[in-house]
Amino acid sequence: YANADFGFSFNYPAGFRASELADEDSLTILVEAPGAGRGFQISIAAFDEPGPLTAERIRRDLPEKVIRDPREVSLGGVPALAFSSREEAVGDTYEVWLVHNQALYQIVAPAEFGEELSKIMATWNFR
Repeated sequence: YANADFGFSFNYPAGFRASELADEDSLTILVEAPGAGRGFQISIAAFDEPGPLTAERIRRDLPEKVIRDPREVSLGGVPALAFSSREEAVGDTYEVWLVHNQALYQIVAPAEFGEELSKIMATWNFR
């Protein structure tokens, strides 16, 4: 997958497909294996603060957000925050959040897809 507007790319497994839903203020990318119920979502929106994000910074805007086991990681050379959470529609999740070029990236997958998502995120590149 490559996105020229935000300047990033990553590899995803054979048999998966990526689709985009854009509006004026954001972009959502869904990467999934059709019919298999496996995949992840990337939400990108404008963000006017510098990174890197911290658990405390996220909690300031989203005090109800569950953030378990936060750890600093790197995504394409950009500092990011990875953590476990819980989303009502999905259940337990594995998430990676980061700020790059005035955009907030929120990458969310079901917890059971977390290990595979980590492998996919290792291929992420910003140009």
